[in-house]
Amino acid sequence: MDPSLVRDLEAQYILQTYSRPPFVLDRGEGVRVYDTEGRAYLDFVSGIAVNALGHGDPDVVRAISGQASRLIHTSNLYYTAPQAQLAQKLVQLSFADKVFFCNSGAEANEAAIKFARKYARTVHGAGRGGFIAFEGAFHGRTMGALALTPRPHYQDAFRPLMPGVKLARFNDLDSVQEQIDDSICAIWCEPVQGEGGIYPADPEFLHGLRQLCDEHDVLLVFDEVQCGLGRTGTLWAHEFYGVTPDMMCLAKPLGGGLPIGATLLTQAIADTIEPGDHASTFAGGPVVCAAALATLNKLSDPTFLEHVRWAGSYLGEDLDELANKYDCIRSIRGRGLFLGIQTNLESTTVLVQEGFDAGLLTCIAGPQVLRLVPPLTVTKEDLDEAIEILDHVFARVSGLEEPAKSAPNEPPDLMVRRPMIRDVPEMAAIINQFAAQGQMLARSQHHLYQNLRDFAVSTAGERVVGCAALSLAWDDLAEIRSLAVSHEWQGHGIGRALVEELVEEARRLGLPRVFVLTYQQAFFEKMGFHVVPHDALPHKIWGDCLNCPKFPDCDEIAMIVDLAQKEGQDEG
Repeated sequence: MDPSLVRDLEAQYILQTYSRPPFVLDRGEGVRVYDTEGRAYLDFVSGIAVNALGHGDPDVVRAISGQASRLIHTSNLYYTAPQAQLAQKLVQLSFADKVFFCNSGAEANEAAIKFARKYARTVHGAGRGGFIAFEGAFHGRTMGALALTPRPHYQDAFRPLMPGVKLARFNDLDSVQEQIDDSICAIWCEPVQGEGGIYPADPEFLHGLRQLCDEHDVLLVFDEVQCGLGRTGTLWAHEFYGVTPDMMCLAKPLGGGLPIGATLLTQAIADTIEPGDHASTFAGGPVVCAAALATLNKLSDPTFLEHVRWAGSYLGEDLDELANKYDCIRSIRGRGLFLGIQTNLESTTVLVQEGFDAGLLTCIAGPQVLRLVPPLTVTKEDLDEAIEILDHVFARVSGLEEPAKSAPNEPPDLMVRRPMIRDVPEMAAIINQFAAQGQMLARSQHHLYQNLRDFAVSTAGERVVGCAALSLAWDDLAEIRSLAVSHEWQGHGIGRALVEELVEEARRLGLPRVFVLTYQQAFFEKMGFHVVPHDALPHKIWGDCLNCPKFPDCDEIAMIVDLAQKEGQDEG
């Protein structure tokens, strides 16, 4: 669909509560998303820390499609296995004894507010329903959670708010001691503040909160909606501190991209809650719980968490180098892959916009902080590419680099001036030339698409679609056709229609070898295919055919064939 039409429809029919960039996202794979014009963006927003496993994780896709084919919705009037299994896994991996499922982070906080008040009323009697929250906190935009989120631009238009909330200063235990009294039933805290600017709690501060709560019989509630589930390098952000809460609120990454929230609580609190005290029609549905269980199994793997810690350290060191290079960067904060760049700019929106133009998605965390929350699956190459773009962005903002003359994601002059490619060997030479230049491919792809299409329509009998990374030997076309219609192929970047098209073209042209783009190398290796290493071909090149409404009935689509790699020649 034309981007301008999408924007017009959005403006006409959707309540205007969001500010969006002009491009329209169409699909995602791994750590990248692609807009409707074929431009790629390295995604360091991850749906606001939701897509911890990136886009299109095969295990999550398989869990969703498998459960959706069996049972989608029942309500909570009935038992379903995925919900019970997910609750069991969450309890086994945490301090908690019980789980309440909901649909978002705000709902998880709302549930915890009710549970805290019910516990206090049951144990202490009426009159103990107050809360302590912290300056800079964010717990949601629904009315209870909003009262715990002390931001005038969020709160002022919606007063009166839920009463009974006292504010203290984050990382200031004395200010908490000044506020705590017999009216307080719970203290609300993010172990790492997110929207407030990516501020980790000091260890002594969280230990002090736990001690104060124990002394006053007050519940300690950790909001780990954004910082939990592996984001900081441990499964739970509070693990780093060795401090255990009484309740914990989860959401964002738990569902692998689907909406789910959860409130985890101890048995002492659970004993005060009765049927009817709280409920949700959609919460804990079979499909989202199946997706969450697949996600949690990966996020809780010790090897996976070790990778997050490594990636966070690697990225943090490179960001420190940028901070030393540019005066507008004051500091780097955060933990794991939950990082913020504190600037002295009036607004970091300009950084976000420059990132869009260079092919990087970021977002803000307060007016002067640029937030980086990439998928936890990022590789060294992804991080290097992000740093290169950020270096470019800060140079532009600092006035150290002339503004680019080209449009967003447009390649350097060499590619713009490139004449039409006329034959397969020349195509191979050009692709290898750009592959050798590494990261430039990510910002050259739009015009490379056009070159591929020019080549397709100018070369009789052979059609081209952007590709690389995987070499398929077409020894048994019947077997490949059977794989094309199997569930294992779905969600791996190669759908049935594309594979059927490749098979038909391979048969018609009598081709011994075809290159197909995919990041799912391990899957294809298991299927017995030979996978070309990422550095052998330009794996960042994507064709735009899958985005085209004419696909697959278009005369311009097909494949890059033989790339000067005729039978008997070496690959690479």
